[in-house]
Amino acid sequence: MKQLTKFTPLLARFSTALLLVVMAMPQPALAGGVIGACRSFVPNVSVHYTTRVHKKCFWDCLTGIVLNHDNMKMTIVDFEEPDFSGSLSVAVLPNDSRLPSRNPIGDTKFADLTWASGVTGWYKIDFHGLKPEHHYAVVIYSPDADYGISKPFYRQCFWTDKDPKDCPPDARKNYHGVPQC
Repeated sequence: MKQLTKFTPLLARFSTALLLVVMAMPQPALAGGVIGACRSFVPNVSVHYTTRVHKKCFWDCLTGIVLNHDNMKMTIVDFEEPDFSGSLSVAVLPNDSRLPSRNPIGDTKFADLTWASGVTGWYKIDFHGLKPEHHYAVVIYSPDADYGISKPFYRQCFWTDKDPKDCPPDARKNYHGVPQC
């Protein structure tokens, strides 16, 4: 029984990681989804943020992204950043030349880190006001001096779904019954 107890935290993290991976799986074709690299395959559309994810959150932290046509929900679990002490924020950055502004959307402080430990717990953050079928990047960063939104600890790009009004009648529906295509 003692050996089983030793593996319980590992099994809990593995289960959580599996759930978050399933939640964040990209959708087929041009439906909204998480994009591994920040590139656009849409004709005449360029992106501003083209670098890969700065920090892959696996054992240091777990992230999950759930998308819709005009909003995004992010879950952050047990975030750590070695050798850093200060505040952490999350923001969505417009990443599409068709969008009129590069200003962050829904910039939200979610935790403070100390040198000795990471942030333990679940943080669920919603971002609203996104445009359908556009590129965005979500970042975890520190607003403190010497860091800033342009040097995030974590960056992930995504593409929003079409507006449900523009979906065909046989489109796949999410668990709320809203068409997603």
